[in-house]
Amino acid sequence: MLNEAVVALLEKNVKAFARSEVDSSLSSRLVDILDRKNLVLCYDPSSEVFAEFASWPLITLGYYVTVVNAHTAQYYLAPYTPPETGYIYFIDDPYRTLSAQLITTIKIMQYPSLLMSVNQTKESDILTFSKEGEDRIMTGVKGVNVLFYNALYKKSSNQRIKRVLGTLLLDEKIIFDYLMNSLKTSQPVKTSKIAAQGPLLSAAKVANLIDASTQCMSTLSLFNSELTSPIELWSSDVDAEVVARLRFEKKNSSYLQVVHFGFDPLSAPILTPYSATLAGLGHNTN
Repeated sequence: MLNEAVVALLEKNVKAFARSEVDSSLSSRLVDILDRKNLVLCYDPSSEVFAEFASWPLITLGYYVTVVNAHTAQYYLAPYTPPETGYIYFIDDPYRTLSAQLITTIKIMQYPSLLMSVNQTKESDILTFSKEGEDRIMTGVKGVNVLFYNALYKKSSNQRIKRVLGTLLLDEKIIFDYLMNSLKTSQPVKTSKIAAQGPLLSAAKVANLIDASTQCMSTLSLFNSELTSPIELWSSDVDAEVVARLRFEKKNSSYLQVVHFGFDPLSAPILTPYSATLAGLGHNTN
């Protein structure tokens, strides 16, 4: 049973996520660059999770996507990639020396590009996809996902993309009820370790971004390690086989506390309020 503090904070976080409005017209700035099938998504130390979230629908629709940190992009990619490559740079501080260098390199090489920031900036050519305040990370996750899903739907009319976009825009009661039903069934426990795969792992990393003591790991990595303490294992329908193998093969598999979310994995951004709740309460959910 979830304790009252968890329920109250989860409800607060869901409200912040659901009520955060995104200017959908900004997605038009993405449409042109999405004509490029070869995309490099660059990130700074605090913006990796946003680049990851943006990569999942792109990969699903057949884009060739490279997700790299700004240093790798500046010194190992930008000087050498084909001229038709598109660059999308998720910036946490446009005034950092490395950030300024990469922005300059992208412009000099004349790559089709889009600069996006999780923080407010006065630079007119940088699109800000988050809001200021204590919920900046959650609103950033929603902002970047809504922008990308909107742009991709405009280009592809893909119905899966449309359904996921609809999920991201659900009202707070529906999101809260869905998360509560999943959590009540799965009985999450006090732990600072979360294992997940794919888009769910990106959602888990939000907890680490808020609270660095959170350890996030790939579900598959658990096959190569001993289970010595509780791990909250997030799964979706596509992870069922892997979870079953872990339970069967691993000694001390009782440490695996599985939380099952029965949605399309691309809808993982709606887990952000739960990630923020874990971080905010030190993972004490019971």
